[in-house]
Amino acid sequence: MSEPAVLEGHVEVLRQVPLFEECTDGQLDEIAQITTLSSAEPGEHLVRECEVGRELFIILDGHAGVEVAGDRIAELGPGDLVGGITLAGLRVVTVDTLTPMTMLAVHQSELEALVIERAPSIAHRMVTLLSKQFQRVAHRQFQRIAQQR
Repeated sequence: MSEPAVLEGHVEVLRQVPLFEECTDGQLDEIAQITTLSSAEPGEHLVRECEVGRELFIILDGHAGVEVAGDRIAELGPGDLVGGITLAGLRVVTVDTLTPMTMLAVHQSELEALVIERAPSIAHRMVTLLSKQFQRVAHRQFQRIAQQR
């Protein structure tokens, strides 16, 4: 992945992210202080199954493949979150870039602290987005299993 660049004051980028679309300018400025802009080339690992996860990625541009136990179960694209679902701190999927990608990266502890202190509405939005994303991935996986029978 490329060296991250801090998004100080770039609220227009953050405002386009579904997770942050209801935030005030002040909240977006605070988020920009803890968020970095990163890019990745095809084939790079964003997260790996069973590894400890501490960073959340928000896809701005490009696509990534989601795998469980080596089986591709879904694709993610702009607006989707990567690394938001962990069990006991461990990643439950592997996510690799399929195309050149641009994404926002934030350390989960920094985002959690900001959400708890200043923007609890983001927590609700994050749970909603992750739930919808998980439902999409699970639905695709169940369809694959049904087709194999």
